[in-house]
Amino acid sequence: MNPRKANMKLVFQPAAGVFAAIFLLVLLAGFNTGENLLYLVAVCTASFLMCSLLLTPLALRKLKVTREAPASAHRKDPFTVKLRIENRKRFFPSVSLRI
Repeated sequence: MNPRKANMKLVFQPAAGVFAAIFLLVLLAGFNTGENLLYLVAVCTASFLMCSLLLTPLALRKLKVTREAPASAHRKDPFTVKLRIENRKRFFPSVSLRI
């Protein structure tokens, strides 16, 4: 599979719903009161979300993952699968990966 064509699915955690609710409440409070500071806080939370969505694929770029599995496995018998991750970045390494 070509790594540039890999499918990346977005999986939203429950914390994302809390984050969105806080954003909407601050935005509604800004509309209700007309305070510019609340608009600024709402825009900062939205920009944090956008930066997170844009920087995540950049952090995972140039990583090579290979899988080593046994030649055969029997039903209900445990077996070991080894994952090897190579970081091919030159300057900014990817840290704290969760597999």
